[in-house]
Amino acid sequence: MKTYLAPMAGYTDRAFRDLCRAEGAHVPFTEMVNARQLLAVPEKAKELLQIEGEPSPVAVQLFGHDPETLSRAAEVLQGWDVDHIDLNCGCPARKVVKNGAGVALLKDLPRLRRIVRLMRATITEAVFSIKIRAGWDLDSLVYREAGRIAQEEGADLIFFHARTRSQGFSGKAWWPWIKELKENLSIPVVGNGDIRSWEEAWERKEASGCDGIMIGRGSIGRPRLFREIMIRETLPLTRDEVMERLFLQYRAKAEWIGERKAVLQMRKVAPFSVRGFPDAKEIRMALNKAGSLREAREVLGL
Repeated sequence: MKTYLAPMAGYTDRAFRDLCRAEGAHVPFTEMVNARQLLAVPEKAKELLQIEGEPSPVAVQLFGHDPETLSRAAEVLQGWDVDHIDLNCGCPARKVVKNGAGVALLKDLPRLRRIVRLMRATITEAVFSIKIRAGWDLDSLVYREAGRIAQEEGADLIFFHARTRSQGFSGKAWWPWIKELKENLSIPVVGNGDIRSWEEAWERKEASGCDGIMIGRGSIGRPRLFREIMIRETLPLTRDEVMERLFLQYRAKAEWIGERKAVLQMRKVAPFSVRGFPDAKEIRMALNKAGSLREAREVLGL
């Protein structure tokens, strides 16, 4: 089964992508990038994406609402030899949708069609996909129409997070929607939502008939999930192994953004790795006080 690491702001930096890739993720996405900002400060955007020297496939997700801007941004990414370019039509964040981007594009399907058409004309060498939700709410489900637009305008595949915008990340992803979309499209459909074990991944793939699985929050702190899906087996880690792998992420982040900044950013990442430990709260509090790699290492008992 083909697996994808979902783009997640604040999480899918190069350090985490490399960990997931090492564990078998086929396509790890960068954090999403604003098309307008990429055009305004391309070198800064490239630096923030951390794609320099990244093993193929390099996958980047763009967000925005203007067809021409998104098309030109895709052209820049293609010039950087990005292998997979995705259009974000699913982000529910208020700061994104208030500008007509993310899942707000599903409220303007004619605009979405123009965007996909222009981006497809520009993207001649990379894989081109769109990532959608089911719609704004249960009264405005448009995943069928969005899927048809993606197919008719030449997208190579579609990622479908089976929630509405009004759900945010609450409730449950409704996988029957994914099954329905798959049955009505000829392009590949990749399912996304609530995958936290290899058993769930395979059960939902087989039930929906989807062409792959995209994993977001379920992989934070557990990049090994990708390997487990690949071999269909649970691979438990000892406490020491968890701590060692967590420190590898600290160190890898520091190589990209510097020690101090890395240690600060890991404060929101590290708790996912130690979740379930009897002293998880104490570890989290101690890591929140750490200001260097040495101090973080001491907290982790290494």
